Amino acid sequence: MSSIAVVGAGFAGMSAAARLAKLGHDVIVFDSAAQAGGRLNGISIDGVVWQPSAMTVTLPGVFRDLFRKSGRVMTAALDIFPAEPRRHIFLGSRTPLTFALPTGTRSAQHDVMAEVFGRDPWSGWLDSFDNEWDIARRFIYEVLTTEDDIVALEGRLQLDKSAYRLAHKALKHRQLEALALDRWRLHGFDPKKVPGTWHMWHYVERNFGLWRFDGDMDGLAQALIKRLAERKVEIRTSTPVLGVHMKFGRVIGIQTEDEVWESDFVVWASGHQLPGLFDENPQRTTRVYTGIELDGYDLGQSLFVHGNHLMQVWDSGPQRWVAQTHKGTDVGRLLKKIGVPNESLVSIDRLPPLEREQQPAVISGSGLNLDLKSKSRGNSASFADLIARPAFSPAPGLYVVGGSAVADSSLELTGMGTAAVAEEIGAVPRQVSLG
Repeated sequence: MSSIAVVGAGFAGMSAAARLAKLGHDVIVFDSAAQAGGRLNGISIDGVVWQPSAMTVTLPGVFRDLFRKSGRVMTAALDIFPAEPRRHIFLGSRTPLTFALPTGTRSAQHDVMAEVFGRDPWSGWLDSFDNEWDIARRFIYEVLTTEDDIVALEGRLQLDKSAYRLAHKALKHRQLEALALDRWRLHGFDPKKVPGTWHMWHYVERNFGLWRFDGDMDGLAQALIKRLAERKVEIRTSTPVLGVHMKFGRVIGIQTEDEVWESDFVVWASGHQLPGLFDENPQRTTRVYTGIELDGYDLGQSLFVHGNHLMQVWDSGPQRWVAQTHKGTDVGRLLKKIGVPNESLVSIDRLPPLEREQQPAVISGSGLNLDLKSKSRGNSASFADLIARPAFSPAPGLYVVGGSAVADSSLELTGMGTAAVAEEIGAVPRQVSLG
């Protein structure tokens, strides 16, 4: 039996721990917070919980596989059901263009596009990402990868063209291009400086749909906490981990405030970043999150506002929503533009930053003959640098997943990454009785 320390009790840490415990390992999860769940728990302000991320997921098979591989099928612990279509509002003309875009079905998307725009270049364009998604899934997302692994795939992925170039060439329509590109703009990326491969996520949403958990993100958190209890996994909350402990170039445990806790493997699933794991990120626009409370007006489950100012909105409890915008956006003015009456507006409150203030993690121990810094390719760097690696091993004995591996990692990517780590570590060999 191997001992495994998992750092972080959010979705990344709990999903990794559940899988590894089912494989027979002795797993302990450490987290600095007072309760497990991480961002799944939302942000509590004056007794009101706001969800910092959209309540929908895609790729339901990722979550079904997690529960099946950690004990019992997901339906024994948690239900999942299709979400409402995301509503899109395009501002910039006297009459805003509004439509709901269904997911999980090509034919329904085609019908909406043909009705709204009179033609449908969108569906055929997304079809072109079929092979790209299959390659990325099998050779990047579902396995441990190195930077060189992704570079080797450049010829099989659309990494020679930008997201802007691909969308502009294929769609040739201002609003359709906005539909393709605004999700990257809202996250602070210049579509001319990110790979066209990113568009495969539109393909994923169309083909696999948008889904919600029973009880939403809190329901997922509670189901995982229960699954860890069933697998006899200890969760040590209120236990900050300062970093990893190494010996002769191998990670042999973690450093807490009180002690070095030795283990055979460490799974780093904390937003508390280890030094040197990331090269400089491209310049990104600061995003802010705003809590909205309305009375007598329904923004729906999921909304995206396109125009000079971008806004993504998701529900966060009865009569409450969270809006994600760029810094400086007047949320109240945007709500008025999309038709929210003044009398329905109860409150608009800026939420605190999602990132916790933390000191950089440390690397302690002796014989540090292995540098954790990512290898820089210098002038050979390309769009391949921007392809997410949801699981990797920067040093022997250390695996990195979740937000520590991919900034703003989605639950789907994280789930594939923790599955890759469990596959790499493998099951504890069975004891063979000679009696």
